[in-house]
Amino acid sequence: MALILVLIILVLGYRYCTAIPVQQAILKRSAGWESYVLLGHHGITIIFQGLLAFLIFVIFGYVLTVTLALPKLAFTLENYDPINWFTELIWFKQIAQIDVWMAGVILFSMVMCQHKINQDKKKQAEMYNWTSQLRNLDAILDIVIYASSEIKPVKISLKSRKVYVGVIVSEQFEHIDSDNIVIIPYLSGHREKDTLVVNFDHNYLEVYKKNSNNNREPQTDTTFPVDMKEFKCVIRLNEVESISLFDFKYYQDFHHEEK
Repeated sequence: MALILVLIILVLGYRYCTAIPVQQAILKRSAGWESYVLLGHHGITIIFQGLLAFLIFVIFGYVLTVTLALPKLAFTLENYDPINWFTELIWFKQIAQIDVWMAGVILFSMVMCQHKINQDKKKQAEMYNWTSQLRNLDAILDIVIYASSEIKPVKISLKSRKVYVGVIVSEQFEHIDSDNIVIIPYLSGHREKDTLVVNFDHNYLEVYKKNSNNNREPQTDTTFPVDMKEFKCVIRLNEVESISLFDFKYYQDFHHEEK
């Protein structure tokens, strides 16, 4: 029974963490015992809420049975004892070798888990954007989300010495995806192994301007033509060595250092 209880706590904790974007990001960044502690923390909280809800249900049940037992005081009714019947049902009966009270706590915990999920999602939607909390979890995510919301280009250096300059696609944060960075590249190149000088050998901006049906400047637009979205590039976050904001005006000042 103890093993089943632990399993239920972990399942409820996992259900909650995977439904709330910020908790999902924290869970992905947890490892080993940290993951179990996180799931256990939320699971135990939900179990206590379910237990409290079940006790309230039992109290109302006893109030109802006492009310139903009042006719016994006025009339001689044998074999009519709703209080004992309710007590036996709740505390002594079993369903599939599981105590009814235990099954009741589990059922109410599942209901409270979904209620807590709906409540927290509504609170985040009304009071603040969950991305503001996500930015506090990781310095890279802070830059990524800021650049995405402000439509600012970033320079991403990978461990493979590949370098990208582009804008981050904000649609990826409509449904949490904190393991990847999706960009529309402007420039791409590589860093020299010895000098670390960046050589940009692909200029996507020229391609965009050539094939675009209008003359909009891509680095200042909040929307992109369809042909630009087709150039989306997905970068695994664990492959990123460094990331920084990128400004073409300032880049020209350092252009003599990079080819």
